[in-house]
Amino acid sequence: MTFISGYNVVLKEMDIPEGFKKISIIQFLRNIKDGKPFPEKAAVVGLDILLSASENSRENVKYIMSKLRIGNKIFREKNMVFVFIPQKGLYENSDVYCKSGDKKVSISDIFASRLQIRDDGLYHAEFEF
Repeated sequence: MTFISGYNVVLKEMDIPEGFKKISIIQFLRNIKDGKPFPEKAAVVGLDILLSASENSRENVKYIMSKLRIGNKIFREKNMVFVFIPQKGLYENSDVYCKSGDKKVSISDIFASRLQIRDDGLYHAEFEF
């Protein structure tokens, strides 16, 4: 799989790609909040777990999207590459989502519904939302 600048979302669990630094979704959000630097290429894990385990997933989706919007300009200027790797796997229908039992949480909403199919099992969103 080839990852390009922006947010790359893979549907299946996979190993951290060569040249990428692993970072948890919590650390990712903290770094944005605190204005800390990121590696040029980061593999973000745990987004699906965070959303499917949360009591109020709608509020969490809004919060994460707002943090991404804060980082978008800097990420775009630095031509950064983020790969979101699920720990349990994601699903696709007309949307990309994670689920826990009967509960489904949209991953697309976090990226302002800008996820586009890039390859088999790979979605991409630009830093422009």
